[in-house]
Amino acid sequence: MDNFNDAVKRDPNNIQFYRSMSRCYYDQQKYEESTACLEKAEALLKEPDAQLSYELALSLFAEGKYKKCLKLLKHSLKNKPYESYEPDIFYHLGLSYCRLEKFEKAIFPFSKCISRIPSDIRYIHERAKA
Repeated sequence: MDNFNDAVKRDPNNIQFYRSMSRCYYDQQKYEESTACLEKAEALLKEPDAQLSYELALSLFAEGKYKKCLKLLKHSLKNKPYESYEPDIFYHLGLSYCRLEKFEKAIFPFSKCISRIPSDIRYIHERAKA
């Protein structure tokens, strides 16, 4: 992490440094630190970034902050995320609703997952549980 800290000191406006540092923290299961890095990156943006919102939502999900996670996942969908991210965005929307015990709201996102990747048993399983 020292290399990332040095890089940020040299160029504190480089969003990619914060994103890379966040990924390292996430992999180490240091979710609060991961979230903090992504929030710094988000503060530097001039326009919404669907991918950054998605990454931040995953860190918040790992922290158990499901309401904030939902807000960012919806924001990501509105701002045209990579198409390959959409099933996972819907999956985490459904999971977040379930963690908040709003099971009926989870069914639609899980159905969207299934429509995109019908062979993924996780999506079918989670929808059945909801």
